[in-house]
Amino acid sequence: MENNRSRTGRKPNLLTNILRKFNNPRCKKDNITVFFMRKLKYFLKKAANSTYPKINGKAFNILDCTKDNLWRSLTSIYKNNDQLISEAIKTLLEPKSETKIEKTNFGSKPKSFNKNFCKSFFNKKEHRDVFRLVLDLIFSTENYDELCYSFKFRCCDSEIKKHNDECRENWSRLKTYYGYYFFDELNIALDAFEVDKINDLNQFYYGDETDVLS
Repeated sequence: MENNRSRTGRKPNLLTNILRKFNNPRCKKDNITVFFMRKLKYFLKKAANSTYPKINGKAFNILDCTKDNLWRSLTSIYKNNDQLISEAIKTLLEPKSETKIEKTNFGSKPKSFNKNFCKSFFNKKEHRDVFRLVLDLIFSTENYDELCYSFKFRCCDSEIKKHNDECRENWSRLKTYYGYYFFDELNIALDAFEVDKINDLNQFYYGDETDVLS
């Protein structure tokens, strides 16, 4: 019988299953990928300028030890790879719609945050490491209204009921997908730590044969 899992054992259509848990038709992969890539560029520019970023529309709280440590880690990667990260900022172009791309001959250079662009960009481990720190910063809040505000879609009908554990799980699954499975689906050559991490996640989510992410 054919094995439909990848080299790291992920199941297909993970993101589709995750997004079904959210409460808005705008909750689509392309929109979310563009959102994260724009945030990545924003955070990198802030690191380059030695200024603090806003997170989910809120001013950076330097008294929040979790956020402060994450930001220090991100700026440390920038300082140790300043030329590489500076080039990354230039590379993160504002995306054009796929329709406009199809109508225009741009040659082989990707002009949007599509699969080819993301695969080329995230082939560099430093870019993946910074991206995960950006995810950690965005998802470091336990105020899920802040995430709803940033993403422009909701994890539940919170106008009727309060956020609950299901909301926490929905956001956690979205972060987990983009932190690891996203790169695996791009067929990027991950390092041993990343492969082990995905295998650990698979064991956590699927170890009892219960598809938690679906």
